[in-house]
Amino acid sequence: MNSAALRRDEEHLFVLLLAFRFSSAVTCAQPLAPQAPADGSEKFSSLASSRRNFLGPGVALQPPHADAILLCQKAKKIGGARGPVTFISEGNDMQRIRLNTATEVLASIPTMLGFIPIASVIVIMLKDEIVDGRTTKQIALVTRTDAATGEGAEFDPAPYLQAAVRAETTATICVAVAEDAAAVIALDQIAILRQGFRDAGIRDMLALHVTALEAGALWTDLDTYATGLTEDPNASTLSIHNAVEEGRTTAASREDIAARYAVTVEADTAPAHAALHAQGPDFVRHAVTELATLIRTRGNPDAELAARVGLCATISPTARDALMFTANGNEHAAAHAFATIARQVRGNARIQILTVAAYCSYISGDGPSTGIALEAAQAAVIDGNGEHDTPLRNLLDFALEHAVSPAAVTTQLHAISAEAARSFGVDVDNLDS
Repeated sequence: MNSAALRRDEEHLFVLLLAFRFSSAVTCAQPLAPQAPADGSEKFSSLASSRRNFLGPGVALQPPHADAILLCQKAKKIGGARGPVTFISEGNDMQRIRLNTATEVLASIPTMLGFIPIASVIVIMLKDEIVDGRTTKQIALVTRTDAATGEGAEFDPAPYLQAAVRAETTATICVAVAEDAAAVIALDQIAILRQGFRDAGIRDMLALHVTALEAGALWTDLDTYATGLTEDPNASTLSIHNAVEEGRTTAASREDIAARYAVTVEADTAPAHAALHAQGPDFVRHAVTELATLIRTRGNPDAELAARVGLCATISPTARDALMFTANGNEHAAAHAFATIARQVRGNARIQILTVAAYCSYISGDGPSTGIALEAAQAAVIDGNGEHDTPLRNLLDFALEHAVSPAAVTTQLHAISAEAARSFGVDVDNLDS
C-alpha cells in the first residue's frame, strides 16, 4: 500500500469513527483490535488508550512523549537541499520568511514545536511538491521525542518509518538537542533513524547536534563537522512572524504548555444554573454567541462566562459541538479561550472543555498543545473514574496518533459543529468569521 492510499485509508477510518460517535451514546471502553492490512503492517486505534506516541505503539510515552505538528495545511515550503528555507504563510499575502543557515533552522524549531525542547530527538519530515514548475520540499510533519526512549538496539525506528510513509516523506532533517549522557543516547538514536530512512529510500538531508536551543549554544553538523552558535529562538524570523501575524508565542518548555490547562480557582456554578433556568432553550444560543464574540476580540473568559460555557458543554454532545463552532476562523484565540475556561471548571465540564480545546489546537496545526490538552482530559476522566469520558476525545486521540491532517478533521467536524450551533438557533451565517 503506497503512502497516499495509506493516508486515505486512515482518514476514511477517521470518518467511520466519527460516524460511530454519533451512532452510539456509550463510551468506548476497549480499543479496536489491531487490523492487518495487505502490506503486513499493523494499525491500531487509540480508543480509550493511554496517551501514546502518534507514531504508533512501538514508542512508549510514560515517559517519554512524542509531539507531532501537522504543518502541511499551512503551506510551509522548503526550497533546495541545504539552501534557503522558505515559509509561505497561510492566507493571501504569501509572505516568505527565509531561513538561510543551520543556525536559523535551529532557531525556528521552538517556534515550530511551540516550546523549547530539551534532551530531545527531533525529526522534520519533508515531502516533494511542484511549485512554479520546480520541485520543492514541503514540511509534512515534525516529531519530537525524549532522548530517553532506549539506548542502541533498544531504540526501534519502525514507528518513524511508518509515519514517514504516511506523510509521503522524501527527505528528513534530524536534530539532537541534548548534552552529557542524554546526548550520547540522542546521537545513537539519530544514527539508527538516519540509517533506517536511507534504507527506506528517504533522503537523509541534514543532521545536527546542539546542546541547547538557546542563544550561544554550540551546534555541529554531524556530516561535515561544521560548527556554529545558535541564536535566540525568540528572535528568529519565524518566531517574530508568528508573534506579529498570529499572536503566537513560544513556551519556555513543554511543562509551560501543560500549565495552561492546570486547574485554578473554580468558577461558581450557581449563576450559570440560574441563567439556564431563566433562559431555558435559549441558554446554549446565548452562551455560544457570547463566547464567539469574546474569541473574535481575543478576550479572556471571566469566571461567570467560564461557568456558563462549562455547563453548556455538559448539556449534551450537540451543545458541546455547538461550542466548537466558535473556533471557525479564530482557531488560536479559541484554543486559548477554552484552555482558560478549562482551568476554572471541574468534572464533566472540564473533560468536555479540554476536549474542545484539543480540537481547536488540532485544526490550527498545533500538535503539542493538542496532545497535552488530551492528556489533561484523560487525567480528568481518570479522576472521575471514567464516568464522563467522551468518544470525541478518543476520536481526536486517534487522529493525532495517526497524523490525520488538520484539513480532514476540520472538514468533518466544522460541518457538524455548524449544524449543532444552528440547531440551537445560533445565527451561524453572521457568527461565522
